[in-house]
Amino acid sequence: MGTYLNLKKLPVVLALAALLVVILACAEDDSRSSERDAGTEPTQPSASDSQVNQDPTPTIITPTAVNQVSISTQVPPTATTTPPIPEPTSTPKPAAKLDRPSIDLPGGLYVGPQMVEITTNEPNSQIWYTLDGSDPSETNGIAYNGPIELFTQDVTTVTAVVTSVGALASDSTSSQFRFVENEIESKEPIVLSGNDVLEISDTYYKHRGAVTLSGDSKLIITNSVFEHVKDFAFEHELKVTDNAEVIVTNSGISTTCNGSFN
Repeated sequence: MGTYLNLKKLPVVLALAALLVVILACAEDDSRSSERDAGTEPTQPSASDSQVNQDPTPTIITPTAVNQVSISTQVPPTATTTPPIPEPTSTPKPAAKLDRPSIDLPGGLYVGPQMVEITTNEPNSQIWYTLDGSDPSETNGIAYNGPIELFTQDVTTVTAVVTSVGALASDSTSSQFRFVENEIESKEPIVLSGNDVLEISDTYYKHRGAVTLSGDSKLIITNSVFEHVKDFAFEHELKVTDNAEVIVTNSGISTTCNGSFN
């Protein structure tokens, strides 16, 4: 039996086919609308899925070369601060002691006023002195500013030191002086008897003879130096008998033996 197409029914078939296409299109639009309302995008078949369905051969995917970034995992060393090494401390040197000053006038007995000069070889220093024998210092003494005139009936002891900033004060230098107004030299013997009185005052008295006192006589020596000068030890004796007296006030009696026949 041969097949044949009924041309009368062709329009109906075409109409049904067109209606089917419209229905499918509407159904697809409804599905997309539902997905949009649910917040999801319509799912598109992936190329790999198509290939899997179409070609059973596994697909080898070659990774795309990318710029490699070298990341160092080495932890940098922690910066440490080395404490400064203290310099060795040197032991401070002890302060030097200054040289003692010099007094130009030798100690001794002098007739009349005398000028005394005190000197030092220490630069930038100050001399301090006393006249009573005490130790001078910056708090006890007189600042030396030039030569000193000395003349007193008492024995005078000049003591001096040197001071300077950053140094130890010097050792002291001392000289002792006695001053009198007059100087007398006598060669005649002194003979006192009965109530005789001989007074020697403020004098350097050099006697080259014998001294004999008897009775109630008195030899009074005040603020003076009585020097008994002999050529030999056995001559020019000082002899006091009876109630006679030798009264010495702030004075000195000395004996000098020359050891010659002059």
